[in-house]
Amino acid sequence: MLPLKKVLWPTDFSPASYAALEPAKELALQFGAELIILHVIPVVSSVLAHHIDIEVYQEKQEKFALKEMNRIIKEHINADIQVQKTVLAGNPINRIIQFSEEEHANVVVIATHGESALHNFFFGSVAEKVIRFSTRPVLVIRSPKSAQPV
Repeated sequence: MLPLKKVLWPTDFSPASYAALEPAKELALQFGAELIILHVIPVVSSVLAHHIDIEVYQEKQEKFALKEMNRIIKEHINADIQVQKTVLAGNPINRIIQFSEEEHANVVVIATHGESALHNFFFGSVAEKVIRFSTRPVLVIRSPKSAQPV
């Protein structure tokens, strides 16, 4: 695992996901590692697929993600950190795990949304499933309930 060369920060752009940005940046800076920002566009449900143009939806989501990544890089990431931006489509859990393996990420830095035990029992969480199924080391950052967007 050491020295770190690639730090993966998956984000859904929710306020809670930003809790993991600071630790990811710090690891990248301290080790001179590349920071990889990953956003996964979730698959559209079959119910919605009949009502929207999926290609247009995905194109708009990708443009939004890249614009948001560029803003984050400009406003919050030190120029000394090399950054890679990636937008993928699919199941966020599967894509994060697959991408981390393909990129040989040394660590995945992910935030947990701090949902209630009851919510996690019924729905699970992306962070929990990434921890359980990833072959790469995962650093989990618990986001405060009052998380703010960056």
